[in-house]
Amino acid sequence: YQGSLKDGGSPANGLYDFTFKLFDALAGGGQVGSTVSIGSQTVSQGLFTVQLDFGASVFQGSARWLEVAVRPAGGGTYTTLSPRQALTAAPYAASLMPGASVNGTQSGPVLSVTNSTGSAVQGTSTSGDGGYFASSSTTGGSGVRGSSSGLNGTGLFGTANSGTQARGVYGQSSTGAGVVGESSASGSSARAVYGLATGSNAVGVYGAAHNGLSAVGVRGDSFTGIGVYGGSTSDNGYGVFGINTSSSGFGVYGQADALIARGVMGSSTGGYGVYGYTSTGIAVFGEGSTTGDGVWGLANCAGCYGVFGYSTAGQAVRGESSTGWAGYFQGNVNVTGTCCGAGQLTTKIDHPIDPENKYLVQSVVQSPDLKSVYDGSVTLNSKGEAVVTLPDYVQALNTDFRYQLTAVGAPGPNLYIAEKLTGNRFKIAGGKPGMEVSWQVTGTRIDPYAKAHPIQSEVDKPADDQGKYRHPAEWGQPESKGTNYKDLQKVRRNSQPVEMPEPAAVK
Repeated sequence: YQGSLKDGGSPANGLYDFTFKLFDALAGGGQVGSTVSIGSQTVSQGLFTVQLDFGASVFQGSARWLEVAVRPAGGGTYTTLSPRQALTAAPYAASLMPGASVNGTQSGPVLSVTNSTGSAVQGTSTSGDGGYFASSSTTGGSGVRGSSSGLNGTGLFGTANSGTQARGVYGQSSTGAGVVGESSASGSSARAVYGLATGSNAVGVYGAAHNGLSAVGVRGDSFTGIGVYGGSTSDNGYGVFGINTSSSGFGVYGQADALIARGVMGSSTGGYGVYGYTSTGIAVFGEGSTTGDGVWGLANCAGCYGVFGYSTAGQAVRGESSTGWAGYFQGNVNVTGTCCGAGQLTTKIDHPIDPENKYLVQSVVQSPDLKSVYDGSVTLNSKGEAVVTLPDYVQALNTDFRYQLTAVGAPGPNLYIAEKLTGNRFKIAGGKPGMEVSWQVTGTRIDPYAKAHPIQSEVDKPADDQGKYRHPAEWGQPESKGTNYKDLQKVRRNSQPVEMPEPAAVK
């Protein structure tokens, strides 16, 4: 600050003490920031120069006035000079200093920048955000709003060129939408929001929601077209990638309220239509209404998968249900590993007597060994004997055969196995000529798969399951003693309805 001081009507010379204060009004008002005191300042022929630092927080774009008080060095009473000096714009304007803020109350833009060729506004940061925009409006305000009316125009374009934390566009909002892009152009080249990442770990568009279960990182609403569209041309690229590292969030969340609407739809000609990955939460979560499906997968080629799950240690696909079906399959099911670990195994078919109104549910026979069962009936010849021929694979598949014989129509106390299985044939003898005999043969499998995967009838529970029950209620134990209690709590927590803002409010 440079000033001109007179003492007794003449230019001052010597040493003087000064105090400097900032106010928010020419007269009266309130002081802004602290007082700066400078003692024994040299004044020569009435001129002096001082360095004043009130801190960056006092300059937020509002008007400021400087009040100066002075006295001869060494003591005495300060004289306050009048009037206060208005601080005006300078080549290095206070409103453009780092950390400064420009505030306004008008209905139009506070700041408008136009450029006919290059970028209108550019923000660059070596560690933080290139540009940060936030809206606290509760009536539909947007942190950033981009609009394009050209055929190939872009409402909002962000590019991230390098770094694992680089973001092409990053939006954050406390109540509304972090980023909203609106494009009125027609054709596939129009983009409401377009993010391009050219680095190896960069992100084209990144949305993060940190405030509660209903917060949305990225949301797309569409009335006729596509709310959010992701495409990738790279062999290892992802059209849409969602990751969740919290205990209750969602990597990707989709909600559909109409009969043929899709909460999340993924289409792929060679890769993954939808790919979800999570370290603690739910990779892909779908919630179906009374008419729609939470997650729906369609495969139109012979080697395709409607829904594909893969896991190296956990569970590739898991279903939990308290009243309905944890898993429902219409058609054939192929299981290559062990099945199924249930408390009971049953079959369910239409009741043969009343198929329209009843089901017939029957238990599946269980054994500690991998058993094969063969049965049938045979009529004994004139010697009271019969030879039964089994399929040619029986002895190659089984060993340790067991036999059961039952006479039909009359007692057969002398029936016996005259010859054991040899060449997949065995012989019955000791009966009466013309007698009908019902027979059964069981064997234990010895094929390569059975040898490599024998059934262990009694096994110790893993450490996490010890002290717990697969079916705690049947043992008179509380639900918290169940082996799946933690998973059940997770499913219940993440299955709570999520109320999303209406499209009109977001727009």
